Amino acid sequence: MTKLAIVGSASLAGNKEAVRIIRKVLDRWNPELVISGGAVGIDTMAIDIAEELGLDTWVFLPKAKNWINGYRPRNLKIANACDALIRIVSSDSKTYGSGWTRDRASEMGKHTEEYVIKRRKQ
Repeated sequence: MTKLAIVGSASLAGNKEAVRIIRKVLDRWNPELVISGGAVGIDTMAIDIAEELGLDTWVFLPKAKNWINGYRPRNLKIANACDALIRIVSSDSKTYGSGWTRDRASEMGKHTEEYVIKRRKQ
């Protein structure tokens, strides 16, 4: 059973290239379970697409809206639970939460991939 985590930038909510990448990795990996963190953007898009495809999902929500008690333990839970992790990030991202999660999964010996989407200036 492959458990695939998909995490990334909140700023990519609704981004067509991100949707294409999510569909591509789900098709290639054909996971039995998709894991994400429930944040706006990539996390929510990945879960929505996985459910649309009939895949089982786990969403790990933070217990608090801060790093120490919320995002850090949630991200560590994602890294622990997955067999592989995909990070989809905006080139202009100012935060590193999904990168931190990817780094932890990699340290655990899990396969990771990263896709960077260049965003046009508004």
